[in-house]
Amino acid sequence: MKRRKFLQHSNHAALGLGSLTTVNTLLNMRLINNAIAAPSADTEYKALVVLILNGGNDSYNMLAPAGAEYANYASVRAGVNLPEPGAGGRDELIPINPSNTPGRTFGLHGALPNLAQRFNDGRASFLANVGPLAQPTSITQYQNRSVSLPVSLFSHSSQVETWATGSPRDSSSTGWAGRLADRVRCFNPSNQVSMNLSLAGNQLALVGQQSFPFALRSTGSPELPTGNPFSQIATNSIQSMTEIEQRGLLSQAFNNESARAIDLSVRFNEAFETVNLDGFDTNDFQSSLQAVARTIGARDVLNQRRQIFVVTLGGFDNHGAVLSSHSRLMSTLDAGLNSFWNGIDSLEESTGLASDAVTLMTVSEFARTLRSNGSGTDHAWGGNVMIEGGAVDGGKIFGQYPNPDEFGIGRGLDVATNGRLLPTTSVDDYYADVALWMGVPTSEIFDVLPNLRNFHGASLNGPPIGLFS
Repeated sequence: MKRRKFLQHSNHAALGLGSLTTVNTLLNMRLINNAIAAPSADTEYKALVVLILNGGNDSYNMLAPAGAEYANYASVRAGVNLPEPGAGGRDELIPINPSNTPGRTFGLHGALPNLAQRFNDGRASFLANVGPLAQPTSITQYQNRSVSLPVSLFSHSSQVETWATGSPRDSSSTGWAGRLADRVRCFNPSNQVSMNLSLAGNQLALVGQQSFPFALRSTGSPELPTGNPFSQIATNSIQSMTEIEQRGLLSQAFNNESARAIDLSVRFNEAFETVNLDGFDTNDFQSSLQAVARTIGARDVLNQRRQIFVVTLGGFDNHGAVLSSHSRLMSTLDAGLNSFWNGIDSLEESTGLASDAVTLMTVSEFARTLRSNGSGTDHAWGGNVMIEGGAVDGGKIFGQYPNPDEFGIGRGLDVATNGRLLPTTSVDDYYADVALWMGVPTSEIFDVLPNLRNFHGASLNGPPIGLFS
Protein backbone atom coordinates (compact mmCIF):
# COMPACT_ATOMS: atom_id res chain seq x y z
CA MET A 1 0.00 0.00 0.00
CA LYS A 2 2.83 2.44 0.78
CA ARG A 3 4.41 1.67 -2.57
CA ARG A 4 1.14 2.31 -4.38
CA LYS A 5 0.67 5.63 -2.59
CA PHE A 6 4.20 6.62 -3.53
CA LEU A 7 3.56 5.81 -7.16
CA GLN A 8 0.33 7.76 -7.13
CA HIS A 9 2.02 10.87 -5.76
CA SER A 10 5.03 10.49 -8.07
CA ASN A 11 2.87 9.95 -11.11
CA HIS A 12 0.72 12.96 -10.36
CA ALA A 13 3.81 15.10 -9.97
CA ALA A 14 5.25 13.89 -13.26
CA LEU A 15 2.04 14.68 -15.11
CA GLY A 16 1.78 18.18 -13.72
CA LEU A 17 -1.74 19.22 -14.67
CA GLY A 18 -2.60 15.77 -16.06
CA SER A 19 -6.02 14.33 -15.39
CA LEU A 20 -6.82 11.86 -12.61
CA THR A 21 -8.02 9.45 -15.28
CA THR A 22 -4.56 9.48 -16.82
CA VAL A 23 -2.98 8.79 -13.44
CA ASN A 24 -5.37 5.89 -12.98
CA THR A 25 -4.48 4.48 -16.40
CA LEU A 26 -0.73 4.67 -15.91
CA LEU A 27 -0.89 3.00 -12.52
CA ASN A 28 -3.49 0.32 -12.91
CA MET A 29 -2.24 -1.69 -15.89
CA ARG A 30 -0.25 -3.44 -13.14
CA LEU A 31 2.14 -5.51 -15.23
CA ILE A 32 4.02 -6.38 -12.06
CA ASN A 33 1.19 -8.76 -11.17
CA ASN A 34 1.42 -10.87 -14.34
CA ALA A 35 3.44 -13.63 -12.72
CA ILE A 36 0.91 -14.10 -9.93
CA ALA A 37 -1.91 -15.51 -12.09
CA ALA A 38 -1.14 -18.53 -14.25
CA PRO A 39 -3.35 -18.98 -17.35
CA SER A 40 -6.30 -21.34 -17.00
CA ALA A 41 -7.21 -23.99 -19.53
CA ASP A 42 -10.80 -22.72 -19.51
CA THR A 43 -11.46 -20.89 -22.80
CA GLU A 44 -15.02 -19.74 -22.04
CA TYR A 45 -15.46 -15.96 -22.08
CA LYS A 46 -17.60 -14.17 -19.49
CA ALA A 47 -18.22 -10.48 -18.98
CA LEU A 48 -19.96 -8.88 -16.01
CA VAL A 49 -21.35 -5.36 -16.36
CA VAL A 50 -22.18 -3.63 -13.06
CA LEU A 51 -24.58 -0.74 -13.63
CA ILE A 52 -24.70 1.62 -10.64
CA LEU A 53 -27.85 3.76 -10.36
CA ASN A 54 -26.41 6.60 -8.31
CA GLY A 55 -28.57 8.41 -5.79
CA GLY A 56 -30.96 5.68 -4.69
CA ASN A 57 -33.34 4.27 -7.30
CA ASP A 58 -37.06 4.41 -6.49
CA SER A 59 -37.22 0.73 -7.31
CA TYR A 60 -40.74 0.13 -5.97
CA ASN A 61 -41.92 2.16 -8.94
CA MET A 62 -39.47 0.41 -11.22
CA LEU A 63 -41.11 -2.91 -10.26
CA ALA A 64 -44.54 -2.44 -8.66
CA PRO A 65 -47.43 -4.63 -7.51
CA ALA A 66 -50.42 -4.90 -9.82
CA GLY A 67 -53.64 -6.89 -9.93
CA ALA A 68 -55.10 -7.63 -6.51
CA GLU A 69 -52.17 -5.93 -4.76
CA TYR A 70 -52.39 -2.68 -6.71
CA ALA A 71 -54.88 -0.98 -4.38
CA ASN A 72 -52.55 -1.40 -1.40
CA TYR A 73 -49.60 -0.13 -3.47
CA ALA A 74 -51.58 2.94 -4.63
CA SER A 75 -52.70 3.73 -1.10
CA VAL A 76 -49.24 3.32 0.45
CA ARG A 77 -47.55 5.30 -2.32
CA ALA A 78 -50.28 7.92 -2.67
CA GLY A 79 -48.95 10.91 -4.60
CA VAL A 80 -46.06 9.01 -6.18
CA ASN A 81 -47.85 5.89 -7.40
CA LEU A 82 -48.08 4.98 -11.08
CA PRO A 83 -51.37 4.11 -12.86
CA GLU A 84 -52.18 0.42 -12.97
CA PRO A 85 -51.94 -1.49 -16.26
CA GLY A 86 -54.72 -0.50 -18.62
CA ALA A 87 -55.80 2.55 -16.61
CA GLY A 88 -54.24 5.06 -18.96
CA GLY A 89 -52.16 8.00 -17.93
CA ARG A 90 -48.47 8.80 -17.97
CA ASP A 91 -46.14 5.89 -17.26
CA GLU A 92 -48.91 3.40 -16.47
CA LEU A 93 -47.41 0.11 -15.37
CA ILE A 94 -46.52 -2.38 -18.08
CA PRO A 95 -47.71 -5.89 -17.15
CA ILE A 96 -45.06 -8.59 -16.89
CA ASN A 97 -45.51 -12.31 -16.45
CA PRO A 98 -43.15 -13.77 -13.81
CA SER A 99 -43.07 -17.54 -14.04
CA ASN A 100 -42.34 -18.06 -10.34
CA THR A 101 -44.94 -15.86 -8.58
CA PRO A 102 -48.23 -17.76 -8.93
CA GLY A 103 -51.22 -15.69 -7.89
CA ARG A 104 -49.29 -12.41 -7.91
CA THR A 105 -49.21 -9.78 -10.65
CA PHE A 106 -46.57 -7.12 -11.26
CA GLY A 107 -45.83 -4.26 -13.60
CA LEU A 108 -42.76 -2.36 -14.73
CA HIS A 109 -42.50 1.41 -14.91
CA GLY A 110 -44.20 2.64 -18.06
CA ALA A 111 -40.93 4.05 -19.41
CA LEU A 112 -39.39 0.54 -19.54
CA PRO A 113 -41.10 -1.14 -22.53
CA ASN A 114 -37.92 -2.74 -23.88
CA LEU A 115 -36.95 -4.16 -20.49
CA ALA A 116 -40.50 -5.48 -20.06
CA GLN A 117 -40.21 -7.25 -23.40
CA ARG A 118 -36.86 -8.80 -22.48
CA PHE A 119 -38.32 -9.92 -19.15
CA ASN A 120 -41.30 -11.56 -20.80
CA ASP A 121 -38.95 -13.14 -23.35
CA GLY A 122 -36.97 -14.74 -20.51
CA ARG A 123 -33.85 -12.60 -20.90
CA ALA A 124 -34.10 -10.55 -17.68
CA SER A 125 -35.13 -11.09 -14.06
CA PHE A 126 -35.46 -9.09 -10.86
CA LEU A 127 -34.24 -9.68 -7.32
CA ALA A 128 -36.70 -8.18 -4.85
CA ASN A 129 -36.06 -6.32 -1.60
CA VAL A 130 -32.29 -6.74 -1.46
CA GLY A 131 -29.98 -4.59 0.64
CA PRO A 132 -26.96 -4.55 2.97
CA LEU A 133 -27.32 -6.70 6.08
CA ALA A 134 -24.63 -7.60 8.60
CA GLN A 135 -26.49 -10.77 9.58
CA PRO A 136 -30.03 -12.17 9.37
CA THR A 137 -32.29 -9.50 10.85
CA SER A 138 -35.97 -9.31 11.80
CA ILE A 139 -38.04 -6.21 12.43
CA THR A 140 -38.01 -6.92 16.16
CA GLN A 141 -34.24 -7.37 16.18
CA TYR A 142 -33.80 -4.12 14.27
CA GLN A 143 -36.05 -2.19 16.63
CA ASN A 144 -34.33 -3.64 19.70
CA ARG A 145 -30.88 -3.22 18.14
CA SER A 146 -30.19 -6.80 19.24
CA VAL A 147 -28.17 -7.67 16.13
CA SER A 148 -25.33 -6.00 14.26
CA LEU A 149 -26.50 -3.54 11.63
CA PRO A 150 -24.75 -1.96 8.64
CA VAL A 151 -23.03 1.30 9.52
CA SER A 152 -24.73 4.62 8.75
CA LEU A 153 -27.87 3.28 7.15
CA PHE A 154 -29.66 5.78 4.87
CA SER A 155 -26.44 7.76 4.26
CA HIS A 156 -25.41 8.07 0.61
CA SER A 157 -21.66 7.93 1.17
CA SER A 158 -21.73 5.05 3.65
CA GLN A 159 -24.11 2.92 1.64
CA VAL A 160 -22.21 3.55 -1.61
CA GLU A 161 -19.10 2.27 0.17
CA THR A 162 -20.97 -0.70 1.66
CA TRP A 163 -22.27 -1.83 -1.74
CA ALA A 164 -18.81 -1.30 -3.25
CA THR A 165 -16.87 -3.24 -0.63
CA GLY A 166 -19.39 -5.84 0.48
CA SER A 167 -18.39 -4.95 4.06
CA PRO A 168 -21.47 -3.68 5.94
CA ARG A 169 -19.70 -3.16 9.26
CA ASP A 170 -16.07 -2.30 8.53
CA SER A 171 -14.12 -0.17 6.09
CA SER A 172 -12.23 -2.05 3.40
CA SER A 173 -9.45 -1.07 1.02
CA THR A 174 -10.71 -3.60 -1.54
CA GLY A 175 -14.01 -4.00 -3.36
CA TRP A 176 -16.16 -7.08 -3.88
CA ALA A 177 -15.58 -7.13 -7.66
CA GLY A 178 -11.83 -6.61 -7.17
CA ARG A 179 -11.65 -9.60 -4.85
CA LEU A 180 -13.75 -11.55 -7.35
CA ALA A 181 -11.25 -10.62 -10.07
CA ASP A 182 -8.36 -11.78 -7.89
CA ARG A 183 -9.89 -15.27 -7.93
CA VAL A 184 -10.63 -15.46 -11.69
CA ARG A 185 -7.61 -13.65 -13.17
CA CYS A 186 -6.16 -17.07 -13.89
CA PHE A 187 -8.72 -17.46 -16.69
CA ASN A 188 -6.99 -14.71 -18.67
CA PRO A 189 -3.99 -15.83 -20.74
CA SER A 190 -2.69 -12.26 -20.54
CA ASN A 191 -2.92 -9.97 -17.53
CA GLN A 192 -1.20 -7.05 -19.20
CA VAL A 193 -4.48 -5.11 -19.37
CA SER A 194 -6.60 -5.20 -16.26
CA MET A 195 -9.78 -7.26 -16.45
CA ASN A 196 -11.47 -4.58 -14.31
CA LEU A 197 -12.60 -1.70 -16.50
CA SER A 198 -14.43 1.40 -15.31
CA LEU A 199 -16.38 3.86 -17.43
CA ALA A 200 -16.96 5.91 -14.29
CA GLY A 201 -13.51 6.88 -13.06
CA ASN A 202 -11.96 5.29 -10.01
CA GLN A 203 -14.29 2.67 -8.51
CA LEU A 204 -13.53 1.05 -5.15
CA ALA A 205 -15.65 -1.95 -6.11
CA LEU A 206 -13.01 -2.92 -8.71
CA VAL A 207 -9.97 -2.73 -6.41
CA GLY A 208 -8.53 -6.09 -5.33
CA GLN A 209 -5.25 -7.27 -3.87
CA GLN A 210 -3.81 -8.12 -7.30
CA SER A 211 -6.54 -6.68 -9.54
CA PHE A 212 -6.94 -2.97 -10.12
CA PRO A 213 -9.35 -0.90 -12.19
CA PHE A 214 -8.43 0.53 -15.56
CA ALA A 215 -10.40 3.74 -16.19
CA LEU A 216 -11.71 4.00 -19.74
CA ARG A 217 -13.25 6.83 -21.67
CA SER A 218 -16.07 6.22 -24.12
CA THR A 219 -13.48 6.54 -26.89
CA GLY A 220 -11.11 3.96 -25.41
CA SER A 221 -8.03 4.10 -23.23
CA PRO A 222 -7.22 7.53 -21.79
CA GLU A 223 -4.17 9.27 -23.16
CA LEU A 224 -2.14 12.17 -21.82
CA PRO A 225 -4.08 15.46 -21.85
CA THR A 226 -4.13 17.37 -25.11
CA GLY A 227 -5.26 20.80 -26.12
CA ASN A 228 -3.27 22.73 -23.51
CA PRO A 229 0.33 23.99 -23.39
CA PHE A 230 1.26 21.61 -20.59
CA SER A 231 0.35 18.39 -22.40
CA GLN A 232 3.59 18.12 -24.40
CA ILE A 233 5.61 18.96 -21.30
CA ALA A 234 3.83 16.15 -19.45
CA THR A 235 4.48 13.75 -22.32
CA ASN A 236 8.15 14.68 -22.51
CA SER A 237 8.48 14.35 -18.74
CA ILE A 238 7.15 10.80 -18.76
CA GLN A 239 9.30 9.80 -21.75
CA SER A 240 12.42 11.36 -20.27
CA MET A 241 11.91 9.62 -16.98
CA THR A 242 11.71 6.27 -18.73
CA GLU A 243 15.01 6.89 -20.54
CA ILE A 244 17.09 8.08 -17.61
CA GLU A 245 18.65 5.49 -15.34
CA GLN A 246 17.84 6.14 -11.73
CA ARG A 247 19.14 4.24 -8.78
CA GLY A 248 16.19 4.14 -6.41
CA LEU A 249 14.08 0.99 -6.53
CA LEU A 250 10.83 2.91 -6.31
CA SER A 251 11.90 5.42 -8.95
CA GLN A 252 12.87 2.65 -11.33
CA ALA A 253 9.63 0.80 -10.65
CA PHE A 254 7.69 3.95 -11.48
CA ASN A 255 9.69 4.52 -14.65
CA ASN A 256 9.15 0.96 -15.86
CA GLU A 257 5.48 0.93 -15.07
CA SER A 258 4.89 4.30 -16.74
CA ALA A 259 6.62 3.20 -19.93
CA ARG A 260 4.71 -0.07 -20.07
CA ALA A 261 1.43 1.67 -19.29
CA ILE A 262 1.92 4.07 -22.21
CA ASP A 263 2.65 1.12 -24.50
CA LEU A 264 -0.38 -0.81 -23.27
CA SER A 265 -2.67 2.19 -23.68
CA VAL A 266 -1.66 2.26 -27.33
CA ARG A 267 -2.23 -1.48 -27.67
CA PHE A 268 -5.62 -1.26 -25.99
CA ASN A 269 -6.76 1.51 -28.30
CA GLU A 270 -5.58 -0.44 -31.35
CA ALA A 271 -7.75 -3.38 -30.25
CA PHE A 272 -10.66 -1.09 -29.32
CA GLU A 273 -10.60 0.59 -32.72
CA THR A 274 -11.07 -2.73 -34.51
CA VAL A 275 -14.66 -2.93 -33.22
CA ASN A 276 -17.34 -0.64 -34.62
CA LEU A 277 -20.90 -0.74 -33.28
CA ASP A 278 -23.72 1.47 -34.53
CA GLY A 279 -27.13 2.07 -33.03
CA PHE A 280 -26.06 4.01 -29.94
CA ASP A 281 -27.08 7.59 -29.12
CA THR A 282 -24.41 10.12 -28.24
CA ASN A 283 -25.42 10.79 -24.63
CA ASP A 284 -22.92 9.87 -21.92
CA PHE A 285 -24.79 6.78 -20.74
CA GLN A 286 -25.11 5.19 -24.15
CA SER A 287 -21.56 6.18 -25.07
CA SER A 288 -20.31 4.34 -21.99
CA LEU A 289 -22.35 1.24 -22.82
CA GLN A 290 -21.08 1.38 -26.38
CA ALA A 291 -17.50 1.42 -25.07
CA VAL A 292 -18.26 -1.64 -22.94
CA ALA A 293 -19.67 -3.49 -25.94
CA ARG A 294 -16.70 -2.50 -28.12
CA THR A 295 -14.26 -3.73 -25.47
CA ILE A 296 -16.15 -7.02 -25.28
CA GLY A 297 -15.87 -7.20 -29.06
CA ALA A 298 -12.08 -6.79 -28.73
CA ARG A 299 -11.76 -9.59 -26.16
CA ASP A 300 -9.78 -11.94 -28.42
CA VAL A 301 -7.31 -9.25 -29.49
CA LEU A 302 -6.87 -8.29 -25.83
CA ASN A 303 -6.54 -12.00 -24.94
CA GLN A 304 -9.17 -11.77 -22.21
CA ARG A 305 -11.59 -14.48 -21.03
CA ARG A 306 -12.94 -12.63 -18.01
CA GLN A 307 -13.81 -8.93 -17.81
CA ILE A 308 -15.70 -6.80 -15.28
CA PHE A 309 -17.08 -3.38 -16.20
CA VAL A 310 -18.60 -0.60 -14.10
CA VAL A 311 -20.97 1.94 -15.66
CA THR A 312 -23.00 4.57 -13.81
CA LEU A 313 -26.23 6.44 -14.41
CA GLY A 314 -26.80 9.28 -11.97
CA GLY A 315 -29.65 11.51 -10.88
CA PHE A 316 -31.72 9.16 -8.71
CA ASP A 317 -31.70 11.24 -5.49
CA ASN A 318 -35.18 12.56 -6.17
CA HIS A 319 -36.39 14.27 -2.99
CA GLY A 320 -38.69 16.33 -5.22
CA ALA A 321 -40.53 15.94 -8.53
CA VAL A 322 -39.88 12.21 -8.38
CA LEU A 323 -42.50 11.20 -10.94
CA SER A 324 -41.12 13.37 -13.74
CA SER A 325 -37.46 12.90 -12.81
CA HIS A 326 -37.75 9.14 -12.41
CA SER A 327 -39.66 8.88 -15.67
CA ARG A 328 -36.80 10.56 -17.55
CA LEU A 329 -34.26 8.30 -15.86
CA MET A 330 -36.24 5.14 -16.62
CA SER A 331 -36.54 6.23 -20.25
CA THR A 332 -32.79 6.85 -20.43
CA LEU A 333 -32.13 3.49 -18.79
CA ASP A 334 -34.46 1.62 -21.11
CA ALA A 335 -33.10 3.16 -24.30
CA GLY A 336 -29.49 2.63 -23.22
CA LEU A 337 -29.95 -1.00 -22.26
CA ASN A 338 -31.85 -1.68 -25.46
CA SER A 339 -28.96 -0.28 -27.52
CA PHE A 340 -26.48 -2.26 -25.44
CA TRP A 341 -28.20 -5.59 -25.90
CA ASN A 342 -28.68 -4.92 -29.60
CA GLY A 343 -24.93 -4.33 -29.75
CA ILE A 344 -24.23 -7.57 -27.88
CA ASP A 345 -26.54 -9.44 -30.25
CA SER A 346 -24.58 -8.07 -33.21
CA LEU A 347 -21.32 -9.21 -31.60
CA GLU A 348 -22.74 -12.72 -31.38
CA GLU A 349 -23.18 -12.65 -35.14
CA SER A 350 -19.95 -10.88 -36.07
CA THR A 351 -17.46 -12.25 -33.53
CA GLY A 352 -18.96 -15.52 -32.31
CA LEU A 353 -19.67 -14.19 -28.83
CA ALA A 354 -21.62 -16.84 -26.92
CA SER A 355 -25.24 -15.91 -26.24
CA ASP A 356 -24.76 -16.47 -22.50
CA ALA A 357 -21.41 -14.70 -22.18
CA VAL A 358 -22.56 -11.31 -20.86
CA THR A 359 -24.46 -10.53 -17.66
CA LEU A 360 -25.57 -7.05 -16.60
CA MET A 361 -26.62 -6.34 -13.02
CA THR A 362 -27.88 -3.16 -11.36
CA VAL A 363 -27.05 -1.83 -7.92
CA SER A 364 -28.09 1.32 -6.07
CA GLU A 365 -27.19 2.44 -2.58
CA PHE A 366 -30.77 2.12 -1.36
CA ALA A 367 -34.39 2.35 -2.47
CA ARG A 368 -36.67 5.28 -1.69
CA THR A 369 -39.30 5.61 1.01
CA LEU A 370 -42.73 4.26 0.14
CA ARG A 371 -44.27 7.40 1.63
CA SER A 372 -44.09 10.57 -0.41
CA ASN A 373 -42.56 13.62 1.24
CA GLY A 374 -44.91 15.82 -0.78
CA SER A 375 -43.49 15.52 -4.27
CA GLY A 376 -40.55 13.19 -3.91
CA THR A 377 -39.19 10.38 -1.78
CA ASP A 378 -36.41 10.05 0.75
CA HIS A 379 -33.64 7.60 1.58
CA ALA A 380 -34.78 4.07 2.42
CA TRP A 381 -33.19 0.60 2.58
CA GLY A 382 -34.18 -2.61 0.78
CA GLY A 383 -35.03 -2.31 -2.91
CA ASN A 384 -35.32 -4.17 -6.19
CA VAL A 385 -32.49 -4.80 -8.64
CA MET A 386 -32.44 -6.14 -12.16
CA ILE A 387 -30.14 -8.74 -13.71
CA GLU A 388 -30.16 -9.79 -17.35
CA GLY A 389 -28.26 -11.73 -19.96
CA GLY A 390 -28.31 -15.05 -21.75
CA ALA A 391 -27.11 -17.00 -18.70
CA VAL A 392 -29.76 -15.53 -16.35
CA ASP A 393 -32.77 -17.62 -15.40
CA GLY A 394 -35.06 -15.05 -16.96
CA GLY A 395 -38.66 -14.05 -16.54
CA LYS A 396 -38.60 -14.40 -12.76
CA ILE A 397 -38.76 -12.29 -9.62
CA PHE A 398 -36.29 -13.78 -7.16
CA GLY A 399 -36.19 -13.11 -3.45
CA GLN A 400 -39.26 -12.03 -1.49
CA TYR A 401 -41.24 -9.17 -2.97
CA PRO A 402 -43.17 -7.71 0.00
CA ASN A 403 -46.80 -8.81 0.12
CA PRO A 404 -49.57 -6.37 1.16
CA ASP A 405 -49.07 -7.18 4.84
CA GLU A 406 -45.37 -6.30 4.53
CA PHE A 407 -45.69 -3.44 2.02
CA GLY A 408 -46.83 -0.59 4.23
CA ILE A 409 -46.02 2.45 6.32
CA GLY A 410 -45.44 1.91 10.01
CA ARG A 411 -46.18 -1.79 9.65
CA GLY A 412 -44.91 -4.93 7.97
CA LEU A 413 -41.28 -4.53 6.94
CA ASP A 414 -41.15 -0.79 7.61
CA VAL A 415 -38.36 -0.10 10.09
CA ALA A 416 -39.67 3.41 10.77
CA THR A 417 -42.81 5.34 9.86
CA ASN A 418 -42.25 6.29 6.22
CA GLY A 419 -41.81 3.02 4.37
CA ARG A 420 -38.15 2.10 4.77
CA LEU A 421 -38.34 -1.61 4.11
CA LEU A 422 -36.07 -4.07 5.88
CA PRO A 423 -34.26 -6.14 3.21
CA THR A 424 -35.20 -9.81 3.06
CA THR A 425 -32.21 -10.75 0.87
CA SER A 426 -28.65 -9.65 1.62
CA VAL A 427 -26.31 -8.04 -0.87
CA ASP A 428 -23.91 -10.89 -0.01
CA ASP A 429 -26.24 -13.48 -1.55
CA TYR A 430 -26.70 -11.35 -4.67
CA TYR A 431 -22.96 -10.97 -5.15
CA ALA A 432 -22.31 -14.64 -4.36
CA ASP A 433 -24.52 -15.84 -7.22
CA VAL A 434 -22.67 -13.54 -9.62
CA ALA A 435 -19.21 -14.48 -8.31
CA LEU A 436 -19.91 -18.20 -8.67
CA TRP A 437 -21.16 -17.65 -12.23
CA MET A 438 -17.93 -15.80 -13.05
CA GLY A 439 -15.94 -18.85 -11.97
CA VAL A 440 -15.03 -18.25 -8.33
CA PRO A 441 -14.68 -21.70 -6.69
CA THR A 442 -17.20 -22.33 -3.92
CA SER A 443 -14.26 -23.00 -1.61
CA GLU A 444 -13.03 -19.42 -2.14
CA ILE A 445 -16.34 -17.57 -2.00
CA PHE A 446 -15.77 -16.38 1.58
CA ASP A 447 -12.49 -14.79 0.47
CA VAL A 448 -14.53 -12.66 -1.91
CA LEU A 449 -17.45 -12.08 0.47
CA PRO A 450 -16.36 -12.53 4.11
CA ASN A 451 -19.73 -11.35 5.47
CA LEU A 452 -21.46 -14.21 3.63
CA ARG A 453 -20.48 -16.51 6.50
CA ASN A 454 -23.00 -14.75 8.72
CA PHE A 455 -25.77 -16.10 6.50
CA HIS A 456 -24.46 -19.54 5.53
CA GLY A 457 -22.12 -20.70 8.27
CA ALA A 458 -18.84 -22.41 7.52
CA SER A 459 -19.56 -23.50 3.94
CA LEU A 460 -21.67 -22.71 0.92
CA ASN A 461 -22.89 -25.59 -1.22
CA GLY A 462 -23.96 -23.58 -4.26
CA PRO A 463 -25.58 -20.33 -5.43
CA PRO A 464 -27.74 -19.02 -2.57
CA ILE A 465 -30.39 -17.52 -4.86
CA GLY A 466 -30.15 -19.37 -8.18
CA LEU A 467 -30.15 -16.37 -10.52
CA PHE A 468 -28.50 -18.31 -13.34
CA SER A 469 -29.96 -21.16 -15.31
